[in-house]
Amino acid sequence: MKASLLLLLFFAVTQVFANDGIAWESLTKEQQTLLQELQSDWDDLPLSRQQRLANGAERWAAMSDEDKRVTRDRMQRWQQLPEEEKQALRQQFQQFNNLSPEQQRALRQRMKWFQELPDDQRAALRKRFIDMTPEQRREFREKMKRFRTAMRERLQAMPPEQRRELRQKIQSMSPEERRQYFRKQFEQRKPEPEATESR
Repeated sequence: MKASLLLLLFFAVTQVFANDGIAWESLTKEQQTLLQELQSDWDDLPLSRQQRLANGAERWAAMSDEDKRVTRDRMQRWQQLPEEEKQALRQQFQQFNNLSPEQQRALRQRMKWFQELPDDQRAALRKRFIDMTPEQRREFREKMKRFRTAMRERLQAMPPEQRRELRQKIQSMSPEERRQYFRKQFEQRKPEPEATESR
């Protein structure tokens, strides 16, 4: 009895490892419906692609109608992009995934700040960046990197109470006040947090 149980377990385990992919039959009916165009090629797809497709179909099924509309619009825009742009976006996505969680969070915060700007300011910033030469962009990025490093060092050198006051001050600012505050700090090139100064 013990030997037959072990033999059965061995065959079950080898069967799992022999099947490198997700069986079509193991997908839910909703997933199968959404992925029906791929059914004939399903077994030939790499496991990683099968997993992405199955997860995507699951997310799609859970979306609201509005989310589905937005996703369709994004997919149409993606399909209309030239291949070079798609490749550049894929590389940027990969670079983002290679960042530490802290760096990803910081980047998301900057993106949120940018999206909160009025349309005309966003357009002006985009134009200014696009009009830069590659050398100017590199210099600008380096300058920003030095500024962030200097700000971080200055904040770490502050007593905890002063740091808390500065954080509260910045958090109480409107997006426009915050933008002006950091622009002033950036233009001075010597970040001078003014935590104890009253507003």
